[in-house]
Amino acid sequence: LDRAPAQGEWTLRETLAHAIGVERSYRANTQHALARREDEPLKLPPDRRPQPDPADTSGGVLDILAAFAARRADTDDALAGLDVGVGAVRRLASGRRPLSASPLRVAHRRAHRAVREDGPVARDHAQ
Repeated sequence: LDRAPAQGEWTLRETLAHAIGVERSYRANTQHALARREDEPLKLPPDRRPQPDPADTSGGVLDILAAFAARRADTDDALAGLDVGVGAVRRLASGRRPLSASPLRVAHRRAHRAVREDGPVARDHAQ
């Protein structure tokens, strides 16, 4: 759980922490995109970004997976009641581009590319 498979690679705990962070960021960014005023930036302000919660990655693998499942359920619950269609969410979250090309997804892919090409980057890069 805490042993890196190779020099410069993330441990399983770090990988799961990253996945949980992405889940939490997705929820926060989607909620921000839907609630923001038109004069507010698309990017979630730093003071509103979710901070890592040590409880999410404490314990063993099953504990961490349970925390991940709970975070996913929280996201599902928070976004399930939205009174908008998927198309509206995609427009709001991405500035009228398809969700797959949204700035959030592009930045996330760019960060992963940096990990592969330049070595490790901070775990919170997805936030």
